[in-house]
Amino acid sequence: LDVVTFPVDGKPVLVAQDPSVPGTGGSLWDCAFAVAKYLEVRKDLVAGSNFLELGAGTGLVGLCARALGARSTTITDLPDLLPLLSYNAALNTDSSDSTSAVVRALDWTNPRHREEVAALKPDL
Repeated sequence: LDVVTFPVDGKPVLVAQDPSVPGTGGSLWDCAFAVAKYLEVRKDLVAGSNFLELGAGTGLVGLCARALGARSTTITDLPDLLPLLSYNAALNTDSSDSTSAVVRALDWTNPRHREEVAALKPDL
């Protein structure tokens, strides 16, 4: 695994990439860096929010939202990506944290997944 450190609001966010993950979800994409930087500039939108990242891949955007003060953070992707997402969430959680990012499966073809995510009632 290749671990990248991405600074957001003076805090390091660690994200591992795994090229062996099927599809495109195991790699960091430029758009994730751009969205994460936008959230840093507009942290007023993120602080205190219930943040939901759909199709998170490595989870960079959601983990940055958590570092920027989201009240809750849920990062989702297809079941095959959950081990990498869980690993990245754990990289950014220490024993003094009272909250951590929640990792959930979201397959749009699965009605139960859609219902569970809709029930989260995210702000952002």
